[in-house]
Amino acid sequence: MKTFLQNFEYHLNRRPDSAAIVNAEQSISYCELADEISSVSKILGENQIQRLAISLTNSAAFICLDLAAVSSKITSITIPHFFTAFQIEHLLDNAGADAAVVATEHSTGAKFHNRKVVSARRLILFGKLHWLIRFVPIKPTKILPADALKISYTSGSTGQPKGVVICGSQVDKVITSLAASLNASDSDRHISVLPYSLLLENIAGIYTVLAAGGQCIVPKLSELGFSGSSSVDINQFIESVSGYQPTTMITVPALSQAIVIGIEQSGHKLESLRFIAAGGAPLSRAIIQKAQKLGLPLYEGYGLTEACSVVSLNTVSRNKIGSVGKPLDHAGVSISDDGEILVSGTLCAGYIDGNLAQDHHTCATGDLGHLDGDGFLYITGRKRTCYCTAYGRNISPEWVESELSAHPKISQAIIYGQGKTFNIAIIVPRGPISEDELKPAVASVNRQLPDYARISRWFLADEPYSVAN
Repeated sequence: MKTFLQNFEYHLNRRPDSAAIVNAEQSISYCELADEISSVSKILGENQIQRLAISLTNSAAFICLDLAAVSSKITSITIPHFFTAFQIEHLLDNAGADAAVVATEHSTGAKFHNRKVVSARRLILFGKLHWLIRFVPIKPTKILPADALKISYTSGSTGQPKGVVICGSQVDKVITSLAASLNASDSDRHISVLPYSLLLENIAGIYTVLAAGGQCIVPKLSELGFSGSSSVDINQFIESVSGYQPTTMITVPALSQAIVIGIEQSGHKLESLRFIAAGGAPLSRAIIQKAQKLGLPLYEGYGLTEACSVVSLNTVSRNKIGSVGKPLDHAGVSISDDGEILVSGTLCAGYIDGNLAQDHHTCATGDLGHLDGDGFLYITGRKRTCYCTAYGRNISPEWVESELSAHPKISQAIIYGQGKTFNIAIIVPRGPISEDELKPAVASVNRQLPDYARISRWFLADEPYSVAN
């Protein structure tokens, strides 16, 4: 992260009193942030910490700890808030964490009940109490590359989460590439509405912003209208975001759809935003078109943790709706003979429980797609989820699911039909609705699909889909 630290130092010296972090309670200048980073780095060094787990929600404290780890060359591991106690235990063992920071001392028992605690030290970050917990790693750990910046864990929705080793030199390349593509500057105000446990928000929402001299806006998730892992009061969200007057934001498809529908129905505006990136899953072409008609600068991108987050992105000057943009300068993309997307260039150092030698030059993504004549990348499905109907037609469910979830009455959908003569959908509606009331919505989507991809039968889900369930 040599380039990042140099850029941060440049803006610190040039504009020390300009705001680096903003939330509802305080505005923290570059100078104040640098002082706090220096103080925390000293404490981490005194405790000889090598691998630091961070168990915090989005906050100024998280940013400070993350950057203190960067400046001290300590490998950090962010604990996703939705991980179960069993998954957290696996993460700590797998990563070989020797310390963790938590918001309250009471949370240590639930999160680290099998850890042999060496010490628990009070840690004041921007006036708020946190705890630095040191413990003995249970299992022997593997030697990480000297440049290991992070161990980033996948969602763990099936089986145990995998730890991906991310190196600082690679992240530097991503930051530089992103900043150039987005024309990032010190006038940018980025609002983080996704958790920092997502590598994308960590890289694009903290590092890229501060490297350009901009502001990180860090509201509490409850302030934005979020409750639980999959519910949001979209009117509160729009109102809260609007109050901060951000210039950039990153979303996921479900949130993008909710924002578009919320603005369409309420007439509210988010006029300060110059760029909204959406990624993580397929986004319906109809939603992007509707967003741009409403004046929302929504652009789809693509990436994966193994490729250090962002691979391709549509931008204001290079945009094709339906694609996920052109590969950025740091990434190379090719297509295998069977249609799989292969990524080269800036890659991770491997999995913590696999081969950590960075001797591979290409990442097989498991995603299916193609490049058009202008170099734009299109995603058509997942190699492992594509199924074949009784009539021999191959269907990528992500395609049909994105069309269903683009309808104003449908929030989420899963389809299947392997070996069947028809496709079945399990649908999460947007608000209370009966199956009979849902019929016109499904019929409307079916009219846009070829006959072999249409939904013949459907059921209402008992609850929204989330990582937890």
